[in-house]
Amino acid sequence: MLKIKKGGIVTQILVMLILVIITTAVILYLVQTGIISPKPAGEEVDILNVNFIPIGNDGVLVIKQLDLCRAVDDELNCYVKTETFSIRDPLYIRALVTSTAVNSKLSLVRAYKITDSSGNVVLKLDQENERTLETTLSETREESIAFSDAFFFNEDLTPGEYTLELVISNPDLQKKTAIVRKVTLTE
Repeated sequence: MLKIKKGGIVTQILVMLILVIITTAVILYLVQTGIISPKPAGEEVDILNVNFIPIGNDGVLVIKQLDLCRAVDDELNCYVKTETFSIRDPLYIRALVTSTAVNSKLSLVRAYKITDSSGNVVLKLDQENERTLETTLSETREESIAFSDAFFFNEDLTPGEYTLELVISNPDLQKKTAIVRKVTLTE
């Protein structure tokens, strides 16, 4: 009785091996003739880059201040804070952002969007600014960054109320924050 079971098991294993070999041969033939095309290897994925580990997401990203100005100098001083501008004059913004530096590196991406009162996008701008901090304190600490930008409007714009949205993101922390201001454009 035992010999029959051993022979049955060996026969089953041999049949399975033959089926695997035949299946492999058929697949290779189909690939060679072009009937089946293998999926090209994609880009390498870092298996340690996972979102469920909360280490990379700890940190702060805050827009502490956003000023609308008639002018901003090289030292980021804001002259005449207002929310009403002439279409012919530039709109300057000055912002102060606090974020956590990771591995002595602070990377911020800023994006602007200006929409009219109907919700039509007048201006959309994405801009990446990266600043590397050389510090010996700790790997993770908060750092404040001040910056300014200027917007020049097309004189074809109609006077009225517009919405300025500033979106700041920190790709290292995978965090994003936004602030919205109303701007009135006059002739």
